[in-house]
Amino acid sequence: MALKIRLSRIGATHQPHYRIVVAETRSRRDGDAVETVGTYDPRTKGQQVHIRLDRVDYWIGKGAKPTDTLHSIIKRARRGATSAPEAAPAKPEAAPATALRRSATGRVGPMPRIDVLTLFPRMLDGFLAESILGKGLERSSFPFSVHDLRAWTTDRNRTADDRPFGGGAGMVMKPEPVFAAIEQLQSPGCRRIT
Repeated sequence: MALKIRLSRIGATHQPHYRIVVAETRSRRDGDAVETVGTYDPRTKGQQVHIRLDRVDYWIGKGAKPTDTLHSIIKRARRGATSAPEAAPAKPEAAPATALRRSATGRVGPMPRIDVLTLFPRMLDGFLAESILGKGLERSSFPFSVHDLRAWTTDRNRTADDRPFGGGAGMVMKPEPVFAAIEQLQSPGCRRIT
């Protein structure tokens, strides 16, 4: 599967706003994404790009190619990250939940990482753009990713559902892609909520 790191537009007419996504090269411009690694708002002044460079490096290491536009955006983000005096070194992939948060009881603990597995990742675009969760994503307050479950299928048609066993109408999810996705995404000591 050939991957590309590119911009996916989510803004309204005359109000451009983009997600920086890792997607298959054959999918549409605003089509399914394997992972969202950042946002880009060309209309704001100051910091226009919020990008997780560790995830970009991970996907480039896996063979993903950034588009020309995104190559320059990544280059600017790296330059900004190295020139900032408080810039921290890149964290390894196995420890994404390094941000601290204060709970309602006053204790400080690691920020939870949220990974959503779905067959329809674009269905969440409207919800994420209009909710409190979307505002947190714009501020990069917490690590959040939407993953297309079809990325972990093994057949050429990317089939993630099957006929129900025992007959009846409808379809059921295949367990293989779900287990493969969870095994790849979970970090040591994490807790799964299903």
